Amino acid sequence: LFLLIINKACGGTVALGVNLLNEQITDTNGIETIKGVLAHEFAHAVQNSHGWNEQGKNPELHADFIAGYYLGVTYNYSEEELRLMRIKFLSEI
Repeated sequence: LFLLIINKACGGTVALGVNLLNEQITDTNGIETIKGVLAHEFAHAVQNSHGWNEQGKNPELHADFIAGYYLGVTYNYSEEELRLMRIKFLSEI
């Protein structure tokens, strides 16, 4: 099962697996993880709407940048929240 989210502004659709959502929703920073995944995937939709169909690491890094920028200007995370999210992220790679 998937949850589909459609953004008319960029003409894109993002599908998130229900299992991923259920798994993350119970995690301490799960909501932030979901925000990051959505921002990253919508960045790909924006890339596609501008005709960027390149494969490889460049579009991934660009989507990470856009997602990070969006999250940075939209949410006012404290230094402690950022530190905890960084620790969690680094423990999973």
